[in-house]
Amino acid sequence: LVVDEAFLEFCPQHEQHTLIRESTGSKHLLILRSLTKFYAIPGLRLGYAVGERTLISRLRALQPPWSINNLARAAAALLPGLHDYRRKSRRLVESQRELLYRALREHPLFKPYPSRANYLLVKITHPRLDAAALQERLIRRGYLIRNCANFRGLDGKHFRLAVRTPGENRGLLGALQEIRDEFG
Repeated sequence: LVVDEAFLEFCPQHEQHTLIRESTGSKHLLILRSLTKFYAIPGLRLGYAVGERTLISRLRALQPPWSINNLARAAAALLPGLHDYRRKSRRLVESQRELLYRALREHPLFKPYPSRANYLLVKITHPRLDAAALQERLIRRGYLIRNCANFRGLDGKHFRLAVRTPGENRGLLGALQEIRDEFG
């Protein structure tokens, strides 16, 4: 069983929800963690796997000789000391996520789902609007959402949006209001 904990650091009390302790004693459980999501360094593709020693050894044998570059290695060395960044990031994401959730919940075109990550999953409720059309309209206004039509279990009515800075979130909500006005 592979458990992806890439977004777990955004959750309050994330240490209580991780399965890392369980994975070190199990031959059948592998935990994947990403540093790129929480620390906003997606281009570096930095992360790690935690599991039972034999399983990790088998995976290490399949690993390419240079699995990360020198820039990613340097970033990895700095990340453990960023306690203040982690605290402020969690607080900002939590407050902005709640702001976006409340605003979208009051929006007649959208049904947002509760989240603990740095994004929201939203369903479009208007019959004449889908995620592809919304994405196109938002791109013209300078905003990008993720169309979730190709996610298993979702359809063309679902999209994902990132929790951003207060100014960017206000701008996105304004753009969504303009689109709502188009659809009455």
